[in-house]
Amino acid sequence: MQHIKLKIVDWWEEPTLENFDSNYFVKILRKKYHVEYSDNPDYILYSILGNEHLQYDCVRIFHTQENIAPDFNIADYALCSDYIDFLDRYTRMPHFVFDYYHEDLHLSMKKHEISTQEIESKQKFCSFLVSNPYGEGMRDYFFEELCKYKKVDSGGRWKNNIGGGIDSIYSHCKVPFRDFPRLKREFISQYKFHLCFENISSPGYITEKLFTAFGAKTVPIYWGDSSISPHSPYFSDKPKSNGQGEYIINPKAYINVHNFSSLQEAIEYIIEVDNSPKLFANILQEKVFLQDYDIIAYYENKILGFFDSIFAKDKESLKNNTIAHSANQAKKCVGFHLRDYEYARKDYAHIYEWRERFNSFIPRPVRPLFFFNKYHYRYRKKS
Repeated sequence: MQHIKLKIVDWWEEPTLENFDSNYFVKILRKKYHVEYSDNPDYILYSILGNEHLQYDCVRIFHTQENIAPDFNIADYALCSDYIDFLDRYTRMPHFVFDYYHEDLHLSMKKHEISTQEIESKQKFCSFLVSNPYGEGMRDYFFEELCKYKKVDSGGRWKNNIGGGIDSIYSHCKVPFRDFPRLKREFISQYKFHLCFENISSPGYITEKLFTAFGAKTVPIYWGDSSISPHSPYFSDKPKSNGQGEYIINPKAYINVHNFSSLQEAIEYIIEVDNSPKLFANILQEKVFLQDYDIIAYYENKILGFFDSIFAKDKESLKNNTIAHSANQAKKCVGFHLRDYEYARKDYAHIYEWRERFNSFIPRPVRPLFFFNKYHYRYRKKS
């Protein structure tokens, strides 16, 4: 069994040995490798909450659950939500496959088995759970407009209108992070509909919100990842190397705001469903996924295969693995579209190649200090 010296830094959990052992990636890797926590690692797994990763001259593997694309000046490899086709250096991993949300996914895959009694027991109209006030303005506008028809119960810290009930339960770290999905399902399951808007709309960026609603056996009203709509140019019904088409969410199982010509048209349809017990029941009894496979096992195998390709290489050859070092890989990095990235016209279209060549002569820990790297060390996509 191959021995792997690994450290996890700039993560959203405290850097304790206990959290290391319970980390989703570590648990997957330990099915095949002897993974050891090390302060002198050969590999680091890092995210966006700090710059400690710059202190390590080893193989850097980037992951984030936010809508942020990897910077391959810093990362040797990455797993994120973008649809990027970049040789063996990148694989798409959607947010919702993390083990925190496995129960959501298991319940989602059985959602269509809901009984008539359960359907008829749902008398409350619609729920809304948001704590981040900095999301896209569309989210708040839709909430306010839907409230003009009937009150939407907001149980998060943002726009709370139920006296702070659910907010007092799951905010301020009063329960372990891994219990959040269960607590949210308990609240959402009382309602016919759940308003689940992402903080931003971007192709490929889909969090657990939709699947928490599915798991709670309610009708999700979704806005965010436009690529899951069959009308989207990013939609694919067949798997592609950039991650498109790996799962197809049944459009009949939820209300996708992207499918309507206006927000008002979407609200009119919600009102129609609310007043039609048959239409409401039909939506709840639809399967979530059109493919018949275990999506949890699929992504675990995909992630393990991605790390297999990393660990099979010589560690020294992976260091300083800027794009310029491998047959001008910049031309093979498909997925960075000008319309999707801030400042892309100034950077990816004209500067990326010579910047990579210059960086090949600069030690990685100091690259962000140079103005052309500091310019946008991390790339945040537009809505």
